[in-house]
Amino acid sequence: MAIRTQIEDGKKVYEVYVNGFDARGRRVQRKRTNIETQQKAKTIEFELKRELAKLREERIPFRWASGSMNV
Repeated sequence: MAIRTQIEDGKKVYEVYVNGFDARGRRVQRKRTNIETQQKAKTIEFELKRELAKLREERIPFRWASGSMNV
């Protein structure tokens, strides 16, 4: 959950990085680069956090063991 500032070709650009976990507990990372203004960077950070929240609340499908129940 960071907004970093970089200078490319004499212009100030921003990079947004967000990480979290999905419903299974696996780590999920999202990153956007070359954002022109800090306000846009904050908006994009909010959208990425919302996307991670959706992944965290997602239903986990059942996994059935293969071959162990063949009788």
